[in-house]
Parts: sequence; structure tokens; C-alpha cells
Amino acid sequence: MHESNDKDRSKLIPTKTSSLASIGVFGERWAIAVGRKPFFNYCVHKENSNPGNVKELTKVLNPKIWECTLSVICEKDNTMKNAIESQLDLIQSFAGLMVNAGYSLRVFNPAGQDDIGGGCGQLWYFQEWLKNKK
Repeated sequence: MHESNDKDRSKLIPTKTSSLASIGVFGERWAIAVGRKPFFNYCVHKENSNPGNVKELTKVLNPKIWECTLSVICEKDNTMKNAIESQLDLIQSFAGLMVNAGYSLRVFNPAGQDDIGGGCGQLWYFQEWLKNKK
């Protein structure tokens, strides 16, 4: 998801994609079909970590159905270690808001992954691509 509304999400993902509401409906159908809760990933930053964002999320992603992973964002001009140090307090504060809204969640803290800059190969590939674009 990464953002709590379609307008902000379209700035981050500038392609035609599913709306948050349609993803929410699909996730609910999937949960019924397989008997497990879907997860959504949310990259917390200063502009998407307030109670209004939580309210927007609960409208389209029912906390009784959905679980959440909150992630650290590492900008291209930062190291993962610095990103973790600067953002973990923000994420922990937002995590409290999400738990109060009824979400079961986990926080992805990629500590120790500074060499590749994230927790997955796709992120590593993207960061290598950014380095080569300088």
C-alpha cells in the first residue's frame, strides 16, 4: 500500500493500478477462500503517519481481516543504519496508532542489512540501478 489514500499512492506508484478499496475487497475475498489473513506493507514517513492516515486505512483495509507490516524507508542518499535510527521512533509511534485501531502488525527493521540496503533482492536491484544513474 505504502500510502493511506489513492491520491498519495498514485504519486508513489505512477501507473494505473488497483485502488486501495479494490485491494481491500480482494484481500477480504482471499481471506475467506484460504482461511488466512492477508498482510499489507506500509512504508512509514512523516507525511503518512498521523491518526488521519490510520482512519483512511481502516476504511479500506478492515483491521479484523488485514494485518500490517510497517517498514523503514531508506532514501538513496542515506544508509540503512541511519534510516533505521532516524525513523524507528516514528514507526513505533505510528505502530501504536495502528494497534489502537485494531491491526495486528509487525515492524520490519532491516538492521544488519546495510550492505544491500533492504530486505529483498528487488530493493537491492533498484538501489544499484539508482547508483548507476548518478
